[in-house]
Amino acid sequence: MPDHRNLVLILEDNPNRLALMQTALKDLPRPFEIRHWDNVRQMQVDAARCLDQACLISLDFDLTGSSVRNPGDGLDAVSLLLRQKPVCPVVIHTSLSRTGLQMAEALRKGGWTVEQVMLNRREAVSDWREAVEQLTNFP
Repeated sequence: MPDHRNLVLILEDNPNRLALMQTALKDLPRPFEIRHWDNVRQMQVDAARCLDQACLISLDFDLTGSSVRNPGDGLDAVSLLLRQKPVCPVVIHTSLSRTGLQMAEALRKGGWTVEQVMLNRREAVSDWREAVEQLTNFP
């Protein structure tokens, strides 16, 4: 039976990058609902209600552009996910390769399926979109 979940959860503090990601999702064959946060505290509150509906989670590491004073970081988000049963694939989309690798390895050890994408330039959103296609089983 095919999985019809269409919720994509995104932790991203840069509004321009988020807009590029949202546009990339609109080009895919099926519609996605997006929930996004710019800080881990709010993600933690909301994710408890919607994590089981997610078809993909995408995490940034550095949240210095967040709307809150102490936004946490991608490793805090990873810790949050590691306390949950894996429910969907995760894309790590930070421009910090070493930290992104650390996040990805921790999630993999916890049983999560993970791809890492260097989102360090505008054109790299196509790499992110490709990872989303692959992880959500598009041809």
